[in-house]
Amino acid sequence: MIYISHRGNLTGPNPKQENKIKYIEAAMNEGFLVEIDTWTKQKPFNKNKSFYEGWSLYLGHDKPERKIKRALLDRDKLICHAKDFRTLLNLLNTESVHCFYNEEEPFALTSMGFVWLSTPYPKNDDSLNYKNTILMSKDLGKEWYGLPITHYRKFGGICSDYIQLVRETLNGSSKRS
Repeated sequence: MIYISHRGNLTGPNPKQENKIKYIEAAMNEGFLVEIDTWTKQKPFNKNKSFYEGWSLYLGHDKPERKIKRALLDRDKLICHAKDFRTLLNLLNTESVHCFYNEEEPFALTSMGFVWLSTPYPKNDDSLNYKNTILMSKDLGKEWYGLPITHYRKFGGICSDYIQLVRETLNGSSKRS
């Protein structure tokens, strides 16, 4: 099971800290992968630079807010949510970056071959194989949607704002198990 912090959150949403480097690193130091919101902006044209080098990278949920260095994305504990199509194309030009793009779609395919399932309550269907699926459910941990804990153990990974509680519960160290 892969446990993924949503924007650096471990115990609930914290909009003032989400997508900030120190917050993200704190979640990684606790052993979690982190889903971050990424954007690109075009730099002035320079014919001597590659397509990717012609862009600046930013973190931010609703808009590009904090400029970051490209090297930050080389960490294997990050999953980049490209917030627009242009950003996705730039991220896909870098082999080491795990990324995906979606807006309102119920699922997307990540660059590393996982299905990113965006739903708070996935079907409890034993005929489905979820081992290559990451469930994105921001409130999971706070809310379990009436489904048994064993259902959530079928997934290859879970991303939540309450990921610390999710990990404790699924690993059996919580009262909920």
